[in-house]
Amino acid sequence: MKKTQCSKCLNFFANKGGNYNKHVIACSGVYKKREEIGKCEYCNEKFPLNDKPSGWMANHVKWCVKNPKVAFYKQKNNAQQLNAPEARKKALEGIKKAHLRGAYVACNLAKVGKPGVKHTEASKKKMREKALASSHRRLQRNILYYKDIMMDSSWEVALAKRLDALNIKWIRPRPIQWIDDSNNKHHYFPDFYLIDYDVYLDPKNPAAIRAQSYKLMKLHSQYDNIVILKSLKECEEFIPYSNLAQW
Repeated sequence: MKKTQCSKCLNFFANKGGNYNKHVIACSGVYKKREEIGKCEYCNEKFPLNDKPSGWMANHVKWCVKNPKVAFYKQKNNAQQLNAPEARKKALEGIKKAHLRGAYVACNLAKVGKPGVKHTEASKKKMREKALASSHRRLQRNILYYKDIMMDSSWEVALAKRLDALNIKWIRPRPIQWIDDSNNKHHYFPDFYLIDYDVYLDPKNPAAIRAQSYKLMKLHSQYDNIVILKSLKECEEFIPYSNLAQW
């Protein structure tokens, strides 16, 4: 990866993604290491960054509840804006450019009229094994924060508040595995795990339930401690039971 040295702080920065240009504009001549840049300018909280991915602090600052622009960012990132005609047109243009430079040569068209190389069964198996070895949680476009924990929806935030109000211990669990009819393993990411109840909770709207009906059917046949909450009201008025059969 090509890097360019900053004439102010004398550090090297990658040209990819405009990183060097962004740095030069903001550089004051004194370069700060990542672990030194961990204080939010809005909530004034200090965060250790050594165990966090690149860009975590910038993401927190942008979506900090005390950031006066957070309402604007949410409006800009909502589904209606993302699905606007101009946004879809821009996305399609970007995909076309990626095809032309061969970014999808592994499974699509490297050049117009010339078929690309399909993934072999061996490569599919290898990718599947690599995905199962990872605990990475895919995040939605509209990220919400509750006590510095990233949430995917307002339903999750409502449920987290309800659990805390009831003094119920919960965590964001690691993925669990389920097996399909072809004996292939898949990851499933429940949203909450109640430690004292040994129960997984997962808020899902009706559209998500319909789209994931097969997966949910297989999950319920393989696990008896997964509970799906089907409305915002169920999240806001959640009541735990002592007996698993009552859930």
